[in-house]
Amino acid sequence: MYRTRTLYFYRNRLPHWEVENGTYFLTMRVYGTLPVRMAQRLKQVQQEYREEDNVSLLQKKIMYDTEKWLDNLKNDRHLKDPSVAQSIVSALVFRQEQKIWDIHEFVVMPNHVHLLFNIVNGSLKPAMISFKRWTAGQAMKLLGLKQRHFWQEDWFDHWVRSHEEYLGLVEYIRMNPVKAGLVKRTSDWPYVTDSQPDLQR
Repeated sequence: MYRTRTLYFYRNRLPHWEVENGTYFLTMRVYGTLPVRMAQRLKQVQQEYREEDNVSLLQKKIMYDTEKWLDNLKNDRHLKDPSVAQSIVSALVFRQEQKIWDIHEFVVMPNHVHLLFNIVNGSLKPAMISFKRWTAGQAMKLLGLKQRHFWQEDWFDHWVRSHEEYLGLVEYIRMNPVKAGLVKRTSDWPYVTDSQPDLQR
């Protein structure tokens, strides 16, 4: 299930690795949510893991360092607006219904989104560019924003390599609102997989 061939591998600010029939954990965040010092830290981490063989370690390090910062961030929380958060949920569900991707878990946090999914039709990069463009346009209309960017240009993606890792990421996504101190129980957060009956497994 998790042994498969590489479709493409490239680096922008972050490494991206798409594989055949891959399951992905993906994070996209609101523009400007990481300060210069955090961006410099991520660049340092990348330099420590230059070889492709270490991409998995690099991705995990970036994921945990970034998540810790985002959960403690008090500004740039545009996704906390209910209309914006719901528009993102609707866009996720629409792409599920259109069989663009198959969602296993998701959560919309105040300044970022986590998604665990498979691409059904097409490939990861164009699917994410389209999704970000659409949701950014909707969010800026709802919030009356005039800025050039809504989402950070790049996104974090990591392809899941084992069933154990998959289960860990499911738990990670479900518990994100609780660990961030937003709610006491995952079920109290309205922008998660379980809030959409059609997506429940």
